[in-house]
Amino acid sequence: MVGSDPYIVSPNNIAASASNNGHVYLNMQNNSGATWGEIFFTTNGSPGFDQTKSRTFTIAPNSGYTVYDIDMSGVSGWSGTIKQLRVDVAASSSSVDFDYIKLGGVGGGGGTVPSAPTGLSASAGNTQAGLSWNAVSGATSYTIKRGTTSGTYGTTVATGVTGTTYTDTGLTNGTTYYYVVTAVNGSGSSTDSSPASATPSSGSSSYAAEWNFDTASNFEGWSMQNDVSGTVSGGSMHVSMTGGGDPYIVSPNNIGVAAGSNKHVYIRMQNNTGATIMQLFYTTNADSVITEGKSVLFNVTANSGYTLYDVDMSVVSGWTGTIKQLRLDYFTTSGSTDIDSIKIGS
Repeated sequence: MVGSDPYIVSPNNIAASASNNGHVYLNMQNNSGATWGEIFFTTNGSPGFDQTKSRTFTIAPNSGYTVYDIDMSGVSGWSGTIKQLRVDVAASSSSVDFDYIKLGGVGGGGGTVPSAPTGLSASAGNTQAGLSWNAVSGATSYTIKRGTTSGTYGTTVATGVTGTTYTDTGLTNGTTYYYVVTAVNGSGSSTDSSPASATPSSGSSSYAAEWNFDTASNFEGWSMQNDVSGTVSGGSMHVSMTGGGDPYIVSPNNIGVAAGSNKHVYIRMQNNTGATIMQLFYTTNADSVITEGKSVLFNVTANSGYTLYDVDMSVVSGWTGTIKQLRLDYFTTSGSTDIDSIKIGS
């Protein structure tokens, strides 16, 4: 916006019944410091814009997409046939982004705006950052924004993202990037998620083996054992325990990773059970039998969102030679986990 009294106007032939359509719904992102706007209208019987045919409404300054429900039915001139709308924003600079403008009855805004995503995490790579977050009920897509200062996210990285993971590429190594994600549906966009940050570097993401479960129905060689079922969708492997004793999942039997230079297993998962402990077993090319001596117990957070667990395997004297297989055991016989990724690295 430049200059005084900026506004936008609709087509001049709306032809909507005022009595049946008493609300104007605006889904907009206010990139200015303005705190109010105003809706003007004309009718077939009164075609000129004037202050008597208007209603002011409060808007949030410098905010993400928000649905504003403006009740026009209380304006005395809102009658007959609505011909045209005009939207004024009380700012003379900056910008406003409109996702939609709708004219309808009560509840005509199209439902409920989704809640903000939770569990956003960012992992650094070489000139890139990997993002993941928890799915939001009712969301049809996600928008990702970033900035190089915490609290300022002026760059829209992607819109229309339908999964819960995203890789932002073409970044500058050594620069810290801050990210937020919003959930979107037909009614509008949520507020921003809590931020996450990553600092790409040429030495980042040096994993000797990794399973990211990015392709639907592809378990990447992992299998379910002892009354465990699973699916892969939305960028995660969903593992459900169905009542059997000693439930676990196992990796492919040919990992081929050198233990000496790769002493950590990184598991990013959402624990939907009450369990607080899990156990990671392994075999090597020299010793392919699963035993308690070749395992590490690690703590997990019960009934939690996505969390990255760093399992230090160097505490086990037998973590030597070439790693052949991993096995992840659950200390519960019911519930589920959602595993975003499993990685072996330094």
